[in-house]
Amino acid sequence: MNAIYFSNEAYGIEAASQYFFSKPTGELTKAEFAFLAAIPNNPEYYNPLEHFDATKKRQERLLEQMVANGALEQDEYEKLINSTIKLDLSTPVDLYPDYVTYVHQELKKLVASSEGLDKSLQSTDVAIRKNAEAELDKKVKELLIPV
Repeated sequence: MNAIYFSNEAYGIEAASQYFFSKPTGELTKAEFAFLAAIPNNPEYYNPLEHFDATKKRQERLLEQMVANGALEQDEYEKLINSTIKLDLSTPVDLYPDYVTYVHQELKKLVASSEGLDKSLQSTDVAIRKNAEAELDKKVKELLIPV
């Protein structure tokens, strides 16, 4: 869970906890944990800043599945789904900025190679190079943020 994307540049459960609730995971309530657990399935759709209600419904669905599987009692489920979830945003914490930068650069190299943009990116013609860079940025963005 330390490398899973939780939207809003928060990677990992600890970074998500700090970003969405401004507290470490050790201080989260069970309801807040379940709320965060709803996000990684589809971080853009379950982004609580843009789709709070969808995230809340998914949290309830996850807790419902826990009841169905015997991992949670019905009374605890009722208590958790009725708990108020109040976001307290902070600045995203990137626990591994060097690694993320490296992976991003490697991804760009792979995409450039697979899309045949290598030569254009090294062109001495500024217009050709800028067009190739724009195309590369577009392709990488499509891979990182599915539409």
